[in-house]
Amino acid sequence: MAEAVPLTPVVIVGCQRSGTTLLRTILGRHPALLEHPDEPQYFYWLYQRFGHEITDVETAVSYLSQHPYLPANIPPERLEAYFRPYSRLSLQEFAKLYLQVWGEDELQDKRPILKDPAWIYHLDLVQELFPGAVIIHIVRDPRANVSSQVSRWPQISVWEAAMAWRQAMRQSHAWKETSPAPYVEVTYKNLLQTPKETLQYLCRALDLEFVPTMLDFEQKTTLYAPNSQPRQVKYRTLDPSRLYQWREQLSPADIRLVELACQHEMAWLNYEPLNPSVPKSELFRRQVREVPHYYYKKAGRSVKAYGRKLSWKLGFGNLPLPQN
Repeated sequence: MAEAVPLTPVVIVGCQRSGTTLLRTILGRHPALLEHPDEPQYFYWLYQRFGHEITDVETAVSYLSQHPYLPANIPPERLEAYFRPYSRLSLQEFAKLYLQVWGEDELQDKRPILKDPAWIYHLDLVQELFPGAVIIHIVRDPRANVSSQVSRWPQISVWEAAMAWRQAMRQSHAWKETSPAPYVEVTYKNLLQTPKETLQYLCRALDLEFVPTMLDFEQKTTLYAPNSQPRQVKYRTLDPSRLYQWREQLSPADIRLVELACQHEMAWLNYEPLNPSVPKSELFRRQVREVPHYYYKKAGRSVKAYGRKLSWKLGFGNLPLPQN
């Protein structure tokens, strides 16, 4: 196969609703970095389907061509033409060639920025896909994170959202202790309260000169709030008041549940518990309702994943596309 241009991406991860998109938008303003739009979720699913070697490149490319997160600058026909000479590739080779198709000549002097919150649970895969990549983990207060999750996805419980945050913290810290790969951790709070200092820190970690114009950004996003319709907004400045909206959006029982689930991990980053007063009977009812349901859903996902892999092994079943 043709030799791929060496690439060492900047990979932004974090529990969903932690500020990964905001950080990618800001870093994307640096002239030495190239922002990949949306989330390249397809790499994880290609790994699930094929493992470490893609034995059917045509099927893999067909999946990418149908994916709604495929960047607009990659027409499916160009993607298919680029990969047509190959029948099988390692997962790493496939990922590098994909980035070349997307970045074209710009990656000769720029580093790509990729972000996918789900990668926080699969950092070994990220290291396999992109050796030498710098991992930037952005962490948000779990109470703010849970408030944002349940506003965005009302079908999930407070306990389920808290456990997602806890798992992200545990897996990232375990990976950091055992992997020699570059890893940088920043907080959403510091990004909003001290943006210049936080970005200077990140630029040093990336061996880049700090560029003040990174803070001249525009982010289009959708705001979600309990009992309200989603609304589209544009941000051109960082608003530290967003840090504490969870105090109004979460009930005392919600806060207690989050703090119970995440108390050890909160201490790692000095997040002080509020310990609001909640009747023991109310807290017990919430735990009885939400904790077993969380494990029931977790078991269901495991069974579904096993069934999907079995169907692939038997030669049928399609790779999943994202659903809202």
